[in-house]
Amino acid sequence: MGKLNDFEKEIQKVAVDSIASWKKVDLHNHTPQSTCYTYKETDAHDLIAKQIRETGLSAVMFTDHSKLPEISLVDNIAKKSGALVLRGIELNIFVDAWNKPEDKVGKEMFFHLIVGFDPKGAQSPEYWVTDLTRNFTMETRSSGGMEIQGIRGSVEEVCKHLSEANAIIIPAHLHSTGGAFRSRSIDEIYNDREFLYLAKNYFTALEVTSDSTAAFFDGKHSETDNLIKTCIQSSDSHQPSELGWRPSYLQLETVNFGEIRAALQLPFRTSRTIPQFPNSSVIGMHVKGNFLEDLWMPFSPHANVAIGVKGSGKTSALECLRFALGTEVPKSRQESVANHLSAILGPAGSVAVLIKRDDGARLIVERSTVDKNFRVTFEDDRVEIFKNPASLHFPIHILGWHEIEQAASDDGIRRIYLDTIAGKEKIEAFDKEAKRIGNEIRIKHDIAGSKYNQYREIYQQVAEMQELRKGLQELTDANLVNLKNQYQASTNHLQALQTTRDSINNAQADIISHVAKHIAGISSSTLSGESPIASQVAEAIPLIDTIESEVKLGAEGIQSHMVKVVGLLDTLIVKVQEKYGEFSAKYSEEVSKLSPEQKRLLESHRKLMDDTKELATLEVRKAELKSEVESVLNELVLLCDRVAKTLDEKSSLRESRVSKFNALLSPYDVRLTVIRQRNSSDFEELSRKYANGANILNELKSKLPDRLAHLCLKKAYSNMIADLWSGYSVSVFDYGDFTHFLNVFEEDDLQIELRVGKAGQEYSPINELSAGQRCTGVFPVLLKLSEGPLIIDQPEDNLDNRHIANVIAQALIDDKKRRQMVFTSHNANLVVMSDPESIVYFDSDGTKGWIECQGFLATKDSRITKHVLDILDGGENALKLRIQKYGRA
Repeated sequence: MGKLNDFEKEIQKVAVDSIASWKKVDLHNHTPQSTCYTYKETDAHDLIAKQIRETGLSAVMFTDHSKLPEISLVDNIAKKSGALVLRGIELNIFVDAWNKPEDKVGKEMFFHLIVGFDPKGAQSPEYWVTDLTRNFTMETRSSGGMEIQGIRGSVEEVCKHLSEANAIIIPAHLHSTGGAFRSRSIDEIYNDREFLYLAKNYFTALEVTSDSTAAFFDGKHSETDNLIKTCIQSSDSHQPSELGWRPSYLQLETVNFGEIRAALQLPFRTSRTIPQFPNSSVIGMHVKGNFLEDLWMPFSPHANVAIGVKGSGKTSALECLRFALGTEVPKSRQESVANHLSAILGPAGSVAVLIKRDDGARLIVERSTVDKNFRVTFEDDRVEIFKNPASLHFPIHILGWHEIEQAASDDGIRRIYLDTIAGKEKIEAFDKEAKRIGNEIRIKHDIAGSKYNQYREIYQQVAEMQELRKGLQELTDANLVNLKNQYQASTNHLQALQTTRDSINNAQADIISHVAKHIAGISSSTLSGESPIASQVAEAIPLIDTIESEVKLGAEGIQSHMVKVVGLLDTLIVKVQEKYGEFSAKYSEEVSKLSPEQKRLLESHRKLMDDTKELATLEVRKAELKSEVESVLNELVLLCDRVAKTLDEKSSLRESRVSKFNALLSPYDVRLTVIRQRNSSDFEELSRKYANGANILNELKSKLPDRLAHLCLKKAYSNMIADLWSGYSVSVFDYGDFTHFLNVFEEDDLQIELRVGKAGQEYSPINELSAGQRCTGVFPVLLKLSEGPLIIDQPEDNLDNRHIANVIAQALIDDKKRRQMVFTSHNANLVVMSDPESIVYFDSDGTKGWIECQGFLATKDSRITKHVLDILDGGENALKLRIQKYGRA
C-alpha cells in the first residue's frame, strides 16, 4: 500500500484547507452551568470533550438559557476536543403567538431563539448580551410551574438589533405537529405570515425536528410562500452523552465562525443526514511534462471548476486527465488534441491519476507519451498493465472544448449517452451476444461457402459426364459399343499373338549365348594343379564338367523347341488373321452406316468411358454435399433470426430506459427518442474498405427488403435452401469481402430534441438548431447521466447567462451530490452559483503553467475570492460599476 498512500499524502498536502468538505456540527447544546443540565459531576468537561471527539464533531455551539457559557469552559473543552467551540445563547422571547387570536392565547406563550456570536467579532459576545438586556424589557413569566425569564418585545426588533453583531440567529424547535397553544416553542407556526416574514429577512436558518417540516422550505410549497430556507437539526443536549446525537453537516473549507454562518445561509451547503457522496471519483492527479512541469491537483468528489485566462493551463489539465484515463476523443478533434498533448507533456511526459471506483477500490492509473499502455497500481501495491481503458472499470465522461454540440453530428457520442442511460453492462451483454452469434454466422457462412463451392464443382463435373454419356446412348442402343469393344478386343488378341511369336523367335536366337553368360567363369580347369589338398579338390572336377555339358545340351534343346513353336505359331497366325479379317469386314460394314458424329464418339468411346468412370461416385458425393450445404444454411437461418431478436431486445431496453430518463429532462424542455437500427459507423467504415461486400449486402437489402440486414440475409439463405442455384448463392459465396459484414450490425441512434417554439413543431432535433440551442439541449442530458464523473471544458460556451443562472447552476447544485463534476469556465454565473467545492486558479507565463491558488468560495474573505472576482467579473471596480449602473447592492 506504499505507493498509493504516498500519492494520496502528496495530494492531501495540497488539498488541506483548499477544498470544501462536509463537517459535522451541533449548534444547540447546553453546559453544566445551565440549571437544566442533568449531569453535574466534576468530570463533565472531560466527558463532553470525549463525546465531541468520539462523535467526530468539528464544531459545537453551547447555548445556555438566557446567559452565555463562561469563556474558560469553552476554551477548556475546545483544547481537549480539538473542535471549534462557539458561545451562544438561547433567548426566551415572549411573542404572544404573534397573530393568533388574543382570546385563545395565554401570556405564557414564548419561543426560543438561538443566537451564536462571532468569537473574533468587533464586539465580544458579552457586549451583545448586555446590550440586549439594556435595550429590551426583560420579564419573568410562569410556565409549567417554572419561572421563565425572557425578552418582552418584537422579534424583528431583536433581530435588527443583532444585525451589527453578524450573529447566527436560529429559531429553535420548529415542528409541523403539536399545537402552538400547548407548546413553549414554535410548533405549527411554519406557515404563520409574520413568522415567514422573519424567516425570509432575519433568520440565518431554521432548526427543525422533522424532515416533514423542512420540506415546507424547499421553495416549492405555497404554504410557506415558496420560501427556500436552510433547515438544520441539533441535539439540544443536557448531558454529555446526548451531544452529537442529532448533528447537522456543513460544507466548509476551514472550520470557523464566518464559514459556518455562510453555510447556514445556503441550503445546498447543509445536510441533516450523512451527506451523499458520488460512488466513483477522481481523487487527484500528478502531471510531469513540458508546460505543466510538476503539477499536483486534488479534486473534490463533488464539483470542481478550473479558472484562468486563456492559455493559463486549465484546458491542459483537463486534456491530461482525459489522456491518462483513455477517454475517447471525437474523430474530428483527435489530431488537434494530440498536438495539444504533445505541447503539454513533451516527448517523455506522464500523467498519474488516483481514482476511486464504484466498488470502493482505489488505484493509481499512469500513462506516458512513451508508453501508451495503462500502468495500474492497486491498494496492495500490485501492478498490472492494461491496453484497453475499459479494463480500468472506471466509467467517465470527458468532453473537450466545443464537444457538447458535436452530439448533433456524431452518432458515436450520442450512442455513448444512449448506452449510459440504458445501462452499459446490459448493452454490452447484448452486444457480446450479438457479436458471438455474428462470429458463428461468419464461421458457418465460410463452411457453407466451402461446401457450396465443392458442390458446385462436382455438380458441373457430373453434368458434363452425364452429357457425354448421353451422347453414347444411341451407340449403346444399336449394340455398336459392344461391337466396338469386340473389335478392339480382337485387335488386341491378334497383336498379342504376333508379339508372342516374335518374342519367342528372338529369344531362341539368343538362348545359347544367354545361358553361356550365366555359367561364364565356371570351369574344371581352375581346380587342377598341385597342393597338399589337390587330391580332395580333384573330386569336384567331374561335377563341374557335368554342369557344363548339361547346360550346353539343355540350351540346344530349348532352342530347338522354340524354333518348332515359332513354326506352329506362324501357321496359327495365318488362320487367326483370316478370322480377324472376316470380323473386321463386318465391323467396317456396321461403322459405314453411322453418322460422322457417331463415328467420332465411337472412336473416342474408350477414352470417354475412362473419363466418366467416377460418375456414380460423384453423383453420390453431390447428393451428400447438397444435404450438407442445406443443413448449414438451415443453421444460418436460425442464427440470423437470433441476431435479429437480440438486436430487438437491445433496442427495446434502450427505448424503455430512455422513456424513464425523459422524465428527468422534462423540466429542461428536452426530449430523447431512440431511432431504431440504422447503419452503424462500423458499417460505413467497412463499406469504404470493402466496397464489393457492401454492394452485395445493399443488393440483398434491395431485393429482399427487411428492417435488418441479417433478416434479408435470412431470406437469402432460405431461398438457397429451396434452390441452391439461385442467384443469391453466387452473390454471398463468390466474394470474400462479404464475410466482413456478417458480424457487423445496425445500431440505434439517439435523437435529442429541444422545445424551441417553432411554429407547428413542438420539439426540434438539435441538428436543425443553432450551436447555442444544441448545447442547451445536450447539457441536461450530460448532467442527468448517472454513470461516473462528468468533465467538460467550458460547458457555458454558446449558453446564455440567463439559462445558466436559472437552469444549469441549480442543476449542478442538485447533481453534484451524486456525481463528481469537473469544469473549466470563464462564466461567473456558472462558477459562483453552482458553488463548487474546489475552484482552481491557473496561471501561466506563456511557457509554463501552474496552479496559483485553489480554494472554496466560502465567504468574501476566502483566499480564492479575489481570483474569482478578478478572472470572472473583471475585478472589484468592474463589479461596483455594474452594481452602480443596475442601481442594486
